[in-house]
Amino acid sequence: MSWFGRILGKLTNPKSKYVTPGLEEKLKPSAPLTDSDEQKMRRRESEIRLRGEGIPLNSDLPDVPAASDVSLRSSREVADRALALTLVGMKAHGMDHEVMLEIVRERAAENCFTADEHAFIMTPAPAPADLERFASSFEAAWALIWALRLVREPLSTPRDVCNFDRLIEIVRDTPDLSIYDLRRPCRILDKLDLFLRYDWAVKQAARNGIKPPSHLNPAVAMERYHALSWLTCQIDYENWEDDALAA
Repeated sequence: MSWFGRILGKLTNPKSKYVTPGLEEKLKPSAPLTDSDEQKMRRRESEIRLRGEGIPLNSDLPDVPAASDVSLRSSREVADRALALTLVGMKAHGMDHEVMLEIVRERAAENCFTADEHAFIMTPAPAPADLERFASSFEAAWALIWALRLVREPLSTPRDVCNFDRLIEIVRDTPDLSIYDLRRPCRILDKLDLFLRYDWAVKQAARNGIKPPSHLNPAVAMERYHALSWLTCQIDYENWEDDALAA
């Protein structure tokens, strides 16, 4: 049995039990919207939700792209990024170095990491600052796993961290994380718009030296927004570390 299997369980199912097709909501027929109307409606729905949660709004934040104008990463790219982020999170949370190297080889993940992530993965005993820096990678991975339609639940208000064990199980039990197409662009953009506003709220609180509103978890909000921004080509792969958690 492989190192991965010994530590995390035997990989026996070629199609993950977590892969659940047909997760998209049923489409309701409606008159087509202009790009501008779509963006206004998306902003309005996000702001209604945030007001209900007691989260401050910034009317000067830009609109996210319309569905007809957005470019999404391929499902293969998203799957590779989700795998890399999960492995980085596992390393940051104490995975043995030699076991991690075996997992990387087993999943052919050598080329999935950014330069900083690769250096972290290859370091036998990372510095505490690096462990802390990469500890929230699970949150970005969870957002991408959601986009890949490998979980049923929506991306909820970013108060609590994701279920780390479940994330690892999904990655372990799904050899091909790109087995299904990405969620519809409009659904991804809904979350991008929402997390843009969560991200602003927690960063604004930090600038003002106060606690995040409505018990938001800054790392969860920022990592998930960062992942969605990358997914929708708002930031480049090469700038993943530069843009992550930037104020």
